[in-house]
Amino acid sequence: MVTVVNHLRLSGPLPDTAYEALEAAFPEMQALGCRACQLVQAADDHLILVLVFESAEAAAAVSTTYGGPWMNEHVRPHLAGDTDRSVGEAIVSLGL
Repeated sequence: MVTVVNHLRLSGPLPDTAYEALEAAFPEMQALGCRACQLVQAADDHLILVLVFESAEAAAAVSTTYGGPWMNEHVRPHLAGDTDRSVGEAIVSLGL
């Protein structure tokens, strides 16, 4: 399994359409190998997007098909700076 963590520092709140678009895309993301998706509110101006995938190939497919377009349309206009992204192979996974 591969986990992707994106720290999103915001200049303002995301519109509701960002959350709605992510929720609407999730069934198709699952079909491509996304096992879990969480958007965590760490602070008023800081969201953490956590995605868990079956494989690196699944992560790449979802990123290209859904992640990039979603970020460009719904998140990038509201970012205060660059995203801080980490990708890694899960060495312990519990509960998924």
